[in-house]
Amino acid sequence: SSGDTNSSSQPHICYAFAPSQFISIGSFEGNGNANGAFIPTLGKNSVPIQPVWMLIKNIDASGSWGIFDTSRSPINQGNKNIYPNLTNAEDTGNAFDFVTGGFKQRSASAFTNVANTFVYMAIGTPIIDVDGRIIAGR
Repeated sequence: SSGDTNSSSQPHICYAFAPSQFISIGSFEGNGNANGAFIPTLGKNSVPIQPVWMLIKNIDASGSWGIFDTSRSPINQGNKNIYPNLTNAEDTGNAFDFVTGGFKQRSASAFTNVANTFVYMAIGTPIIDVDGRIIAGR
């Protein structure tokens, strides 16, 4: 009965995703260090993916969602992000490396790497094919 999700005569949109060979969904703990943790991105059947796009959110504190991708930041250290829930311009205050099989935090930003729990969804390419051959790397 919440007005946020069930109000009458109001449009609602739901985007639903599930882990697949191209999508990794998970969580991690931030450490507040500019040399942050490596977070593995595992798709369906625990096959690592080479992420090219990531959505992230701190679930222990209020704040925005963030989108990072390799199109706007084609080389590491990628630091361009947008906020899909805001009208803000592109930001450059947060940093990640997209690496083979995951991503690594490269800033101590309160938005992406404090001692809180974060959820993420990463989309990318599996790094091995169905025959076990390596097909991606960065």
